Amino acid sequence: SYQFSDDASKVHLELRESESKDHQLKVLSFEVSFVIIIGILLGAIAAAIFYAEGTLILGRNRLMALAFSPCKPAVLGGIEPEGCDAERAARPPSHPSNVATAYATYTLYNTACILAATLLTAWAPQAYASGLPPLKAFLNGIHMPDLLSAKTLLAKLVGVTLVVTTGLPLGREGPMVHAGAIVGTL
Repeated sequence: SYQFSDDASKVHLELRESESKDHQLKVLSFEVSFVIIIGILLGAIAAAIFYAEGTLILGRNRLMALAFSPCKPAVLGGIEPEGCDAERAARPPSHPSNVATAYATYTLYNTACILAATLLTAWAPQAYASGLPPLKAFLNGIHMPDLLSAKTLLAKLVGVTLVVTTGLPLGREGPMVHAGAIVGTL
């Protein structure tokens, strides 16, 4: 809690000062090691999220390119497309049917990502939103079941990856603070 009485703070400070220098050094080295390990784990998690986002965005962009130019072998990785007559193959990418297909592809892909992220919050309800308000409440003594569980961590990380992939104006900063709290307790 943020509300410490002066007496409680003095008692804690006197207790720490009364310990031997060797013990204080051991406690300090443990605390620093713990913070470094959590930092490394969060860095690895952030890198995995960044890689997954890039992979999902690349997949969406390939689908979009295929929708704009369905008869181009280069879009399909060199595979010769089937069912492309001369008229369809001659269409420019800006042809209305290609644009409509690309728009539908973009919309459906992003909707699927958002729906999957939403379903994750049904599985792990504490994974909703950024996680900062519930963390503040927890630090102030409010019991929040499953706030710091592995299930919440998994749902939070997959959900934030899916939502950021869609291009919505949502960041990963708040969820990473929540993830750091979970990693610290696990």
